[in-house]
Amino acid sequence: MIVILIAAGFSLMGMYWCIRMIIVAHWRKSSKRGLPKKSNTPIFVLIPVLDEVARITQTTKYFSETFKHLSGLRLIIITTEKEVNIVKNPNTIDVVRELSEKYPILHVHYPKLDGKMAHQLNFAMKQLLKNPFAENALFAVYNADSKPHPKTFDWVLSQQSKKSTQVFQQYGDYRKNVMAFSGFSGFILTAASAWQTRWSIGFEMFNALKQKLFRNKLRAQKGRVLYPLNYCIGHGLFFTKNIFVKLHGFNEYAHNEDAIFGLELSYLAEPIAPIPYFDLSDTPSTVGSLFIQKSNWFFGPLQAFSYAAILQKKYNTNVLRIYALSTKLFSHAINWIVGPSIYASSIILTVINPNMFNILAVAAETIIFFAIPNIIAWNIASYENNIPAKNLLLKQIIGGPISYILHGLSAYRTIIRIALRTLFEIQIIKEKTK
Repeated sequence: MIVILIAAGFSLMGMYWCIRMIIVAHWRKSSKRGLPKKSNTPIFVLIPVLDEVARITQTTKYFSETFKHLSGLRLIIITTEKEVNIVKNPNTIDVVRELSEKYPILHVHYPKLDGKMAHQLNFAMKQLLKNPFAENALFAVYNADSKPHPKTFDWVLSQQSKKSTQVFQQYGDYRKNVMAFSGFSGFILTAASAWQTRWSIGFEMFNALKQKLFRNKLRAQKGRVLYPLNYCIGHGLFFTKNIFVKLHGFNEYAHNEDAIFGLELSYLAEPIAPIPYFDLSDTPSTVGSLFIQKSNWFFGPLQAFSYAAILQKKYNTNVLRIYALSTKLFSHAINWIVGPSIYASSIILTVINPNMFNILAVAAETIIFFAIPNIIAWNIASYENNIPAKNLLLKQIIGGPISYILHGLSAYRTIIRIALRTLFEIQIIKEKTK
């Protein structure tokens, strides 16, 4: 009976995922209609890099050639002195120097051995803000593997010309490298890429769309405790100079700078406008690196109350709303652990008691919660980036549950790392995802 109840719950959630993604798909289609208005707004694209020899050349070429029609766009690649600890010849610094001679890019080098991505971004922004052209500019942050749709910047500039939006977010299609996956691990990695794309559409974009549709009402609720939580990610993030100055830049103490960035925007009642085009990005190419990536990402919602303490000290007003928003963010960490744990328990209970009802229930929840929503997300993304996949249904049925359980285990790994840090005073360093 327990297995059947669990399966029913996951099946209902799977159906809800499908509804949300269909709503987003309809909005994406309608929002792309019409030609964008021309805009001369300068736009600076910041790409912080570390150990990116294999990818930065192709990304630089893509940005330089795809968006060459935008005279106001400038690509800034930010290297870090930490690169000297990586034994490679040439290293990323050498490659970026060569690229700056071939392409119209600006190479900014963060000169310290410590620090994270936030330090690189803040260092570059301080240099850029000395330029008078930056006064009315837009700034965008992308990763070394990013491939934003060719119409991305035209669309953002056309919307930004209305002067009513200060933050935009482009969401990821994480299927860029799925054609290279093979073997049994390919089932897991393909399912993981579909799941993350589904998360972009059905969670991140859906929640941003809710804020867009109810913007006026939300602004009226600026001081209320129930103001909804903004959710942003580190790549495809657009913002104005005013927002950067208001937030005093990216937080350099948090493990993930994007989580607290979104939380603070929520406190300031600054909606994040969703972009209807995808940023085509990679999924980690091994199960091990996927596990590390998820473990790193888990820090975002897990440290929600640490962010609350920082914001409380920073603003010292409306503390109740700060902690209400932080609780919403922390709930993502709870779901990260609880969901996979409950699903795994339904499998364990079925193995212990393998009757026909339990087997059918697990099969149903696997198809309805994993396979169908993942395939819908795949098809929605394929309207923009047509990436075929052989045996897609089979990969979602087999790889989906495994990747979901690994997703939960990555959270347990992070908790163990934090416990070890507390017991043995071990410093936690953000691991590089290969």
